[in-house]
Amino acid sequence: MKAYDYWLDELSLKEHATQINYLRYFHRYLEARGWTPEELYERQRVVLMDGDPRSNRELVLDLSRYIREMVVEGYASGTAVKAGHAVVSFMAANGLDFPLRAGDLPRVVMSGSRVALVDEIRELLDLMGGDRNRHRNRALIMVSKDTGFRDGDVRRLDLSHVEGARIVENGGVFRVFKEYVTEKTGELAYPHWGPEAEAAVQLYLETRGTGAGPLFQTEQGRRMAVGSIGSMIIRKRNRLGLKKISHHSFRKFHRTALEARMPESWVKKLQGKATDPYVQPEHTGELTTSYVENYDALRIYGERHELQRRLEELEDEQLKTTGMRAEMKTMREDIALLRRALRQLEK
Repeated sequence: MKAYDYWLDELSLKEHATQINYLRYFHRYLEARGWTPEELYERQRVVLMDGDPRSNRELVLDLSRYIREMVVEGYASGTAVKAGHAVVSFMAANGLDFPLRAGDLPRVVMSGSRVALVDEIRELLDLMGGDRNRHRNRALIMVSKDTGFRDGDVRRLDLSHVEGARIVENGGVFRVFKEYVTEKTGELAYPHWGPEAEAAVQLYLETRGTGAGPLFQTEQGRRMAVGSIGSMIIRKRNRLGLKKISHHSFRKFHRTALEARMPESWVKKLQGKATDPYVQPEHTGELTTSYVENYDALRIYGERHELQRRLEELEDEQLKTTGMRAEMKTMREDIALLRRALRQLEK
């Protein structure tokens, strides 16, 4: 039996999501190096047979360099480290020593994000107004909160995904996308977005153009990196003094807003999370109907929020007017005092 088959046997005992992740990142590493699983096995076996302790770590150091390359490209450290765990698992299943040391893998940094509030999302959108890429960045936030996508899946959207989506009109334009294989887990998502994301994307396309390729591009026309998306949100968050807000906060906003109105399993279908295979509202049309009917929960600038904003403005004006009245009263009293003082001097 081949080394790869030995590993698959052991891998089958792990959770399904772990199997998918290990296979994905294991094969990415092999593709980057141009090796097959058997060649990787033979490389380590020959090195160990050589008996030179200095050469025992050749593959370990190569894997460590690859993982750090992933982090530089924008992958989260936790995601990049999974490639290391996958290779270690492969070696262990085949009885090969793989001498990892402390420091060979980067430290996993946890962001600890929380759900974003409507007012906070609006503040972030307002702050984008001074950016050179403001239309792109606003559209990216709108798409993120409407779809509940992770940053890795948002960056993988192409213009062809948008053009291939089914349009539903119901008080605005909704897009119903074809099933989408998520990057992190490989689960199928059934993404939708509503009028706010649609309007922001159409405005962005006026500057981006309608050429094929990544939906969200750099100024050089390349696909945005995950790290660029995350750092853009964090820079804006820090300027506003918002703590623990990251791109993942929009995913939490999406889930929290919709789970109050839709079955939890349906929201998982939208986001691409594992759920009961017997629940299939995406095939009956119920998922789209429910999303459209409950879209108000995702609105940032909806009628309710506009009324609330106007009420706050009127209350501010009222406070200002009240203050002005108090100032005018004081001025009238001061004028009266000065007039009395002048009359006394004239006497």
